[in-house]
Amino acid sequence: MSIIISKCLIDDLIEQIEFIMKKVESLKESTYIKESLKKARKYICSREYDKAELLLKNALIINSSSAEIENLLGVIEEKRGNILLAQRYYRAALAFEPCYLPADNNLKRTVLYNSGISKFDLG
Repeated sequence: MSIIISKCLIDDLIEQIEFIMKKVESLKESTYIKESLKKARKYICSREYDKAELLLKNALIINSSSAEIENLLGVIEEKRGNILLAQRYYRAALAFEPCYLPADNNLKRTVLYNSGISKFDLG
């Protein structure tokens, strides 16, 4: 018994499989970024800035327009004493997400002498 499958049916199946594979990949990337952010925050709190920076820069490869990642990179640079570089990261975060409060708080703290904001905002 021979089975005849039309080219249209095969093309539709291939298209559906590709769509599902893209969704799976997207979910994996999303999970990786969430875990990287969580670990990076822990590293920042324990002053392991190099480890946090490596995680964040790898996550940035996957999502190059993340306000959260840019903000945390800014916190690292600010803690290292690189205020101008930190401000660039905070501004980049705000360019991606203008209402992202952690980056706004951090930027205000670095540019205003009496901002009233004394703590780093890790988001």
